[in-house]
Amino acid sequence: MPAQPRKAKKYGQKSWMREFVVDLEVPSGELCQVRRPGITGLIKTGILESLDSLTSLVQTEHIDRVEKGSATTISKEQVKDLLKDVRKLDDAMTLLDKVICYVVVQPKVIRPIRVDEQGKPVLDEEGREIGLTDDEREAGVVYCDMIDLEDKVYIFQYAVGGVSDLETFRKEFRESLGSLESIPGIQL
Repeated sequence: MPAQPRKAKKYGQKSWMREFVVDLEVPSGELCQVRRPGITGLIKTGILESLDSLTSLVQTEHIDRVEKGSATTISKEQVKDLLKDVRKLDDAMTLLDKVICYVVVQPKVIRPIRVDEQGKPVLDEEGREIGLTDDEREAGVVYCDMIDLEDKVYIFQYAVGGVSDLETFRKEFRESLGSLESIPGIQL
């Protein structure tokens, strides 16, 4: 019996066979196109591979909220504790930048770090990634350190399937950071 001509598939073609991306306006008013992998998707990519300060915040902000059935916010004390440990804060910001570079589809966002021939980060003697100097940066490239922290956290909240009321997040985030003192060497 001759093979039947293939008909166009009618099931699962609208969203299952393609990556879901949306235009997202961030608090600064900028528009970007982002994917929404959720926490599970970020774990599968290897971006969220360890429990650190940022994933602890995700636990507080998302998982505890679902389990308790109520909105949980990050307390000022939690933010202050994070800011006191510069290494922990740096690790959290690095992880946040990795997430932003992965989930923001347009414009392409890049981490401003030196990489070797295999594309792996070049590390200093303390095991920290070496950043690009201003002379090493390419014109017209969006580096993640050019994006406001509020915008990054907003994108992160969306990407992990966070709160549906992101407008409430904007207000709470500003209030949490607005009452903190400046810490030498830490730029809010």
